[in-house]
Amino acid sequence: MTQYTQSIVKLFQAMRYSHDLYTVFGDWCECAAISFSNAVDLRHREKRERRYMEIIKRYDWGALGLFPQIMGELIQAFEAGPTDILGQVFHALELHNTARGQFFTPYPICQMMAQTIAQKLKGGVMCAQEPACGSGAMIIALAQAVREAGFNYQQCLHVTAVDVDRRVVHMAYIQFALMHIPALVIEGILRMEFREEWATCAHVLGGWAGKLRKMEAASEAAARFAIRDAGTGDTPKAHIHYGCDLHSRYARPVQFVFMSRTVWSPRSHGQPSAEALPRDPLTLPFGQPNVQASHFHPTSHPG
Repeated sequence: MTQYTQSIVKLFQAMRYSHDLYTVFGDWCECAAISFSNAVDLRHREKRERRYMEIIKRYDWGALGLFPQIMGELIQAFEAGPTDILGQVFHALELHNTARGQFFTPYPICQMMAQTIAQKLKGGVMCAQEPACGSGAMIIALAQAVREAGFNYQQCLHVTAVDVDRRVVHMAYIQFALMHIPALVIEGILRMEFREEWATCAHVLGGWAGKLRKMEAASEAAARFAIRDAGTGDTPKAHIHYGCDLHSRYARPVQFVFMSRTVWSPRSHGQPSAEALPRDPLTLPFGQPNVQASHFHPTSHPG
């Protein structure tokens, strides 16, 4: 662990004698996630602000004073080098729940898998789907690998991350927000039952809701061409190769990645079936951003 990670652990431990540490960690993560979300996501702002005020009422001023300090140390830790910092803190505090199998993937393994995926990126947009995201280590490693491959992940990578545990959803969201990764982090289960959606600042400010709708429509158009000509032997190669309508403004290669394996890559695979084309279930429009000071500004007290 870095010195910043150790500082975060010590700050949390300072509250363990007056509060349950597992609850404190979860409350801090939720408050931090709300602070990021409320700066840009107007649809959920009022509900989440009420929830924020509910949480902070449980703590005295001494404990609340530690909350922004933790955020300050987390920001410095990411400045020193992005990694799964909150995952490390979670384990260092011994909060992982063995009964539920909450053991996060070691970061070096995430890096190895991410590098294997990123080296296939030749341009265009990569849409990563992470169905059990945990604290987000796999996505953090993927963003780093894309950057090392010479691409700006803030422009060419979009992530849809899902987990059943609300606490780790907040952890992943915070870390994606700090790295400015365009992402939708969803609390839900694999049966497509979603309870809550968290859009990162990069997703909202980058207009990714609209971009994803255009790419989805383009992919559906490519599938229709493929299915129409499948029996004639006259497959329109250009449409399949690029995975989109060539008249579209976003006529660039789109690669869909289901974390450690590619579901469908227009560059590397042959003609897709209609079922093989993944669809993002949540591409809802967002309101105009309303950037305000965060409750968690490192130099201010939460209010």
